[in-house]
Amino acid sequence: ATRDWLDSFESRALAFQLIGGTLRVDTSLESFLNPDRYAIPPLANFFFMRDAAMCVNDRVISGVMANRVRVAEAVIMKQIFTHHPAMRGSGFYLDGTQAGQPASTIEGGDVLLLREDVLLIGESERTSISGIDALIQRLIKADHIKHIFVVQIPKLRATIHLDMIFTMVDMDKCVAFTPFITGPKASNTIHIRVEKNAVKAMQNEGDLLPALKRVGIDLEVIPCGGTDFIHQEREQWTSGANFFTIAPGKIIGYGRNRRTFEELYKHGFEIVRFSDVLSKNVDLHALDRFAVSIEGAELSRGGGGCRCMTLPVKRAAVPW
Repeated sequence: ATRDWLDSFESRALAFQLIGGTLRVDTSLESFLNPDRYAIPPLANFFFMRDAAMCVNDRVISGVMANRVRVAEAVIMKQIFTHHPAMRGSGFYLDGTQAGQPASTIEGGDVLLLREDVLLIGESERTSISGIDALIQRLIKADHIKHIFVVQIPKLRATIHLDMIFTMVDMDKCVAFTPFITGPKASNTIHIRVEKNAVKAMQNEGDLLPALKRVGIDLEVIPCGGTDFIHQEREQWTSGANFFTIAPGKIIGYGRNRRTFEELYKHGFEIVRFSDVLSKNVDLHALDRFAVSIEGAELSRGGGGCRCMTLPVKRAAVPW
């Protein structure tokens, strides 16, 4: 009903209508009595850019969204990566907007590229086993990925994605919600080895960190919330394990998670307030390792952190 009208907009105005929402125009009594005010609802979660698309090496994965209200985000991201001249890569590993059965879901918060050949995927509230299987079948056709680790995390509101309990912050360090990564209730990890464009082997590995060590990724854990379980739970709830890594040892996260930042300081990170970066009181280029704290009291209520809000499309190689 709104297509011809939307076709009349130039690009910037059209994007605003598609993302900010388009109000319904009442042309009938049925339409007038409809309690839904929008012909195209606003995409209130779209600031969490990572969920609807993922970049793995030179290709894109378009999300198969778990909640129908977010499907439009994946559709828009697909169009950007398909048509924008600055955003075209080598195509899609998986196009979630063309996915099959509704139960097959995969979202970007569950997909972590740890090394060019190592991919970590969370089986979670938002990413299903069948969705992971569909992605694996497409990944093995390329030559990049040799090891896929599937982490079976609890399907809870607090752990909607893997990056809510685990993020890499340096080549040898991670921030993690330790009860689900290293504790007695640690999530089970399945190691899938890929050779010659086929799955060579699958095996249960138990804890994630020893499994990663066996493929040359030896990580020191920085505990989200420190060592006290109450503070761990509180800060995990407010995205205390969710950091965006700008480069190895250079990260950004919510400053409200004070005890997590205290742990980062103990592990050699210079703690920098974002206000000092904006006012140029701090030169980040002069620091070897830093953690920038931003205000995030309202943002964290949306259910995600700084990694969720960023979508790197091209990165410089890391010299392993």
